[in-house]
This record gives sequence, structure tokens and C-alpha cells, in this order.
Amino acid sequence: MSTRKAPELLGRAALSFGAALLAVLVPKCPLCIAAYLATFGLGATAAHGAALFVRPIVFTLAGVALFSLALGAWRSRKRRATPSCCRHLSGC
Repeated sequence: MSTRKAPELLGRAALSFGAALLAVLVPKCPLCIAAYLATFGLGATAAHGAALFVRPIVFTLAGVALFSLALGAWRSRKRRATPSCCRHLSGC
């Protein structure tokens, strides 16, 4: 592994770890959401009001995630299309 790629790999590992940690901490069922709200002293009325703001944010984040997935697949396909004898010329 070259020293040039070490920071990139560390950044990817940190991003993966952060995403996994977020996936673990996000409540996944209605009772878990109620427990989180009760922990912060909020009730169902506050949750209903917050849903108006959270829903567009969730859809935006889902769109960004799908775009990132499509971009990664496109880059992977583009990289595979380059013959292996020419990859050293492009810096891949």
C-alpha cells in the first residue's frame, strides 16, 4: 500500500464506521422512537410536529444515498472498462 492511499483508506474506514454506528443508534420501531422521545422529555405532539420537518430531510438523505450508490457503480464500471495494461497510465 502506498503512503498516498493511506489517508484515503483511513477516511473510508472512518466513514464506514460512522455510518454503521448511526445505523445502530437510529430507532427502528415505533416503541423505540417513543422511548427516545420520552428520554428527552418529548411527547407524541412534539413528534407529530417534528415529522413535518424530518420527512423531507429523510427523503433528501435517501436520494443522496441512492445517487452515491449509482455513482460508485458507474465509477466501478468505468474502471473495469479500462484495460489493465493502461491503468498505470491513468493513475488508478
